[in-house]
Amino acid sequence: MSAASGWRLRSTAHLIIFGASLLVGLSPHGFAPIGSGLDDSWIAGLHHASATGARFGVDLIFTYGPWGFASEPLAYGSTMPWVVAYQGVLRFAVAGALVGLIASGGGCRRYLAAAIVAFLLLGPEPAIVACWLWVLNEAKQERSGSAWAAAAAGLLATGKGTQLWLGLLFALWTAAINVRQRRFPLGGGMFVAAWVTAWLVAGQRLGAVAPYLISAIEILRGYTAAMSVWTPYDWCALPCLIAALCVGAAVMPRLGWFACLAAVVIGIAVVKIEYVRSGPDRAAKALASMLFMALSAAAANRTVMNRPLIVALGIIVGTGCLLPLDNRWDGLFVHHLRRLDPTLGEWRLGFQLRETREHFAAAMTRPEFTIAMPPGATVDVAPHFQGVAVAAGWSYKPRPVFQSYQAYTRRLAELNAEFFASPYAPDQVLATVAPIDNRFAPTDDGPCWREWIRRYRVAEPAGLFVRLVKSDQTRRLQTKSIGEAQRRFGERWAPPAIDPQRGFLWAEIDVAETALNRAASLAYKTVRPTISVDGHEGKELVPELGRAGFVLSPAIDSMEGLRRLISREPAFAVQSVVVEASPVFYGSTYRVRLYEIDVD
Repeated sequence: MSAASGWRLRSTAHLIIFGASLLVGLSPHGFAPIGSGLDDSWIAGLHHASATGARFGVDLIFTYGPWGFASEPLAYGSTMPWVVAYQGVLRFAVAGALVGLIASGGGCRRYLAAAIVAFLLLGPEPAIVACWLWVLNEAKQERSGSAWAAAAAGLLATGKGTQLWLGLLFALWTAAINVRQRRFPLGGGMFVAAWVTAWLVAGQRLGAVAPYLISAIEILRGYTAAMSVWTPYDWCALPCLIAALCVGAAVMPRLGWFACLAAVVIGIAVVKIEYVRSGPDRAAKALASMLFMALSAAAANRTVMNRPLIVALGIIVGTGCLLPLDNRWDGLFVHHLRRLDPTLGEWRLGFQLRETREHFAAAMTRPEFTIAMPPGATVDVAPHFQGVAVAAGWSYKPRPVFQSYQAYTRRLAELNAEFFASPYAPDQVLATVAPIDNRFAPTDDGPCWREWIRRYRVAEPAGLFVRLVKSDQTRRLQTKSIGEAQRRFGERWAPPAIDPQRGFLWAEIDVAETALNRAASLAYKTVRPTISVDGHEGKELVPELGRAGFVLSPAIDSMEGLRRLISREPAFAVQSVVVEASPVFYGSTYRVRLYEIDVD
């Protein structure tokens, strides 16, 4: 075959894969309406941030980056064209990396076709796809495919924190190998170029890169300790790790130690990404990523389809068959194929199926959507439910960590409190009490509560929220230290009595983590301490949030309790406190500091 014929064949394959990828992945049914739930709200918040030019790492701090909105298509007018453009460029780059697998000798088109089907219809993690294709093309010394894969990884790195760190790892790794082999690190260069270009196109400034990376490190530092949840699907992590080891053993003879070690590293990344908050959907995505890895490895070199790879495929497919129906292989195929059925609804950009639109229209008549807001008044919503503000078209002015459960380190919680203490604080705050993961409610943005008491007053009811309006005169908070004590886990102790109409009791609980706890959190995940007040069910206490401080008394576990706290009305004082934790992970004692805060 001549060079010209080979180029035409490669270009044709590139366009065919790109077209199929775009058709399946970006159908008109993929643009969801704005919702008010937890996940719906952070998606709406990201689209709003993009549309208003928020500076990531400064104005907004989240697990997603400036292009994070593009991974969650939403019927938000000004961002929809950008979603299409981003997804189009990303999928074109992935298509080029896939073609690179068979561009040089040893590839297998049959396995490539299977890998493409897995990519299109099973929904593997995009960062895993890009980085693994980068590894395979580097192992084959296919420079063009490596460049395309690196470009895809660079684009994804502007979308999500985990994708940023995974992409950086492989950029440095491949660059070191290229330098050692006295080759120009084309892949690393393409990764940086794609990341910087996407960053600038998103309207971000180069001067904001450093604050963004610092905030991303802070988010990474506390994520597992605060957000991990144990579920019945954690067992699926073990088959994923075993499959990764098998894939590594399969590729080593033909593709070398680099591909072998990369397979193991990516397998660990899959477990850390998908199983920190494991569920059947995340388990299915992890298995889809592993299946794509196995099939694309065989596509890169047909001799890789050896015994270890067959074992890996058996483990992956068998585990996937044990998931619930909607998350099994057949369920995933049906879910993605349904997007191509033109009889499901209108083929118009931004519209969902009829029943989805009707459900959304009905939801918009609920109390939380029918709140009257003064013209021009800026508003924030806490702890989440930001979709209410975005859907209603209010002048939404969010705090930096705009969903309270994500402010899970002391620094992040203090940044939110500093926002409400600043001149840029919103005119109104719609607040309620809705902790996730059975957390102790007062620790959700606990330091912000002090600023709400100081700077806001309770106004008329606002649906499901307490409406807080910025006051012309701020209250003065006088803080007096009551003392510090060391307590044993499981010990019941009584906090000092405080008159709720005069002030409140502030607590800082310092739980020291053992080396084993830090190792468990790094390797997989761990368990958190619990705090129980007045004999009620124990609630989870994120150690960092305990150190940041929270209102201990009066007892607050509902919107009404929050309203009484801020309006200084009579409330129930806490009579007893018990903090419990595993001695293996947290030792036998903890320290508690108590402060009496009087409100003038």
